[in-house]
Amino acid sequence: MNFELGTEQQEVKARAAEFADLEVAPYAAELDRDDRVPFETLEKLSEMGFMGLCVPEEYGGAGSDFLSYCLLIEEISRADAGIGVTLAVHTSAGTLPIVMYGSEDQKARWVPDLARGNRIGSFALTEPEAGSDAAAIQTSAGRVDGGYRLSGHKQWLTNGRIAGAAIVFACAPEGVTAFIVPTDAEGVSFGEHARKMGVVSATTDDMYLENVFVPEEDRLGEEGKGLSVALGTLD
Repeated sequence: MNFELGTEQQEVKARAAEFADLEVAPYAAELDRDDRVPFETLEKLSEMGFMGLCVPEEYGGAGSDFLSYCLLIEEISRADAGIGVTLAVHTSAGTLPIVMYGSEDQKARWVPDLARGNRIGSFALTEPEAGSDAAAIQTSAGRVDGGYRLSGHKQWLTNGRIAGAAIVFACAPEGVTAFIVPTDAEGVSFGEHARKMGVVSATTDDMYLENVFVPEEDRLGEEGKGLSVALGTLD
């Protein structure tokens, strides 16, 4: 078995290391002190193709393998774990679930903007009373004409208030179901972000959904099959 990195993987690692040393590490202490999300750094990551490194090219990503993506996260996190977490949640929890479980229409509508960094992704599972137990969540998704109405309280959303889209889990009539929800939808709001001891530059927020309409075409997977989406994403 060959454990050596391939040429492309070495190139990604080298580019990521250089970026981390020049664009991330010098500002890490300042970001922690100011409790600030570095939007300018995220924009540069987008320009380098790092916001969708392992997303297939046909959906706007760079088409690299998952190991290359892990090397990227490792190098960025070495310089500032907060930016590493922001990037990891955006990709692994906010974008790849749509690639893995979405319809072709959903992939075409949502993934390119995420892969190019035009939107930041987030993952809304955890709740105050249920923690991250997907089977115990209380956020509801009632059926209405053309889709669903979501109401509930989500907690500990990495990227919450800076996200453009979130994978939200709620209880529909057939059981726990996943939805793609734009964070500018009417009825979505965010509480004050958490004050943390570490990974400060990655914002962590509460999310409130008050009768938020989600059209049928933005349900991710089948109704009642959200547990498989949640567990498959977190695996």
